[in-house]
Amino acid sequence: VECAMQTTQKNRDLLVEEKRTLEREHLKHMRQIFREIDIDRSGTVEYDELKEQLNDNRHLQDYFKALALNATDTLTLFELLDQDDSGSLTLDEFCDGAMRLKGEARAFDINFLIQRERKTSSILKKLGHSMQSNHENVDKLKAAIAELCMRRWPNSESAAAAPPPRPSNISPLLSFSPLKCIAERDDEKASVAPG
Repeated sequence: VECAMQTTQKNRDLLVEEKRTLEREHLKHMRQIFREIDIDRSGTVEYDELKEQLNDNRHLQDYFKALALNATDTLTLFELLDQDDSGSLTLDEFCDGAMRLKGEARAFDINFLIQRERKTSSILKKLGHSMQSNHENVDKLKAAIAELCMRRWPNSESAAAAPPPRPSNISPLLSFSPLKCIAERDDEKASVAPG
């Protein structure tokens, strides 16, 4: 039994080492591909360079296929590799992205993305409802404050001057201030008061 366990462990170690060796080889090939694509030797690859090389260089196309990298949609491939959205790929971006993207999409990966999208959609829906509710509460609060100002100072135009809120533009809500009503009323009292 102990001998079988040692053999199993040794097989696992060999599999792990084989996988690491394959990854090192893959990385070496990706660096070589990067150098081939970087025509101007700038140290970065622009979209046009990648597109030109993938369209014109049959050897490079075969290389991508051999490494199980889907390069049929150059723009999508470029965007997936360009992690910082800079419009150019560094060697690290290219190699890291190629390691991530190699091989066929697995059912697990696809289902993970579907589940993540559902959760994001649900969160956005709740956020939309919450924003609508908050907007309605601000409208109610604004109306209550305006009513209080009207009761307190029936002749004051400031209380009634607040424009109705517009859902697409919240700036009228920001310009209306109950303190403005109070300050204007106090100014009126001060100007009428005997001095």
